[in-house]
Amino acid sequence: MKIKNKLIGIVFLGIFFAGIFLWFNRQRIVPGFAGLFNREISENDLKSKIVGLEELLASISRQKFFEYNEDGNSAEIIGYLIGSGGKKVFVDRGIPHQIKAGDWVLAGDRTLFGLVEKTDEKFSIVKTIFDSSFKVAARIVASENSSSTAVYNGIFYFDGKDFVVDFLPKETKTIDGAFVESSGRDGVFRSGFYLGRIVATDWSSEPNLKKAIIEFPLNLGDIYRVKIVKSFLTE
Repeated sequence: MKIKNKLIGIVFLGIFFAGIFLWFNRQRIVPGFAGLFNREISENDLKSKIVGLEELLASISRQKFFEYNEDGNSAEIIGYLIGSGGKKVFVDRGIPHQIKAGDWVLAGDRTLFGLVEKTDEKFSIVKTIFDSSFKVAARIVASENSSSTAVYNGIFYFDGKDFVVDFLPKETKTIDGAFVESSGRDGVFRSGFYLGRIVATDWSSEPNLKKAIIEFPLNLGDIYRVKIVKSFLTE
């Protein structure tokens, strides 16, 4: 009987000290249990952490700077649209700055970065060329120092792995120093926006056509300021 009473006493003493511990640490423990049993809270927390991580990575990579001329609105990238995989970004310019959906977005003075998709009072959403649904009518042009005069027309986009110019004629070949620019044939972008350099060719998914692998000059995380210019559709 004495042993049984001692065991009961030890159990109650353990419960007492456990209660004291939980009381003094309730501010840390209760949210932890809420995160475990409340799926909505944990998902929101996870999303915010993902966005925060993307922004942190972008800020760490802010090492390249670009020159801007007087034309267009200079804007800062202030975040990434949740659910876009980082392919759509928020910029700190909106309706009061005369920004409109369809305006062109550049990194520097000539390099195409994206297209304004939506505007608001305090921000705009930009679909970047890193979004695989973003397509540009493009042409491959030989550099001034090249002996080649060939010009190949195709469609520029990101295939999830590489930037490519697809649907090229089968006689397309790699030209030393050749570069890619918008051709203006799609009626969305003017000609002359820089898109990168050709580094290799491969067969397209379409029979008897080729595609070119393009080296785009920038990484998404390297870009933190852009320039928004009026397109001929929004002027």
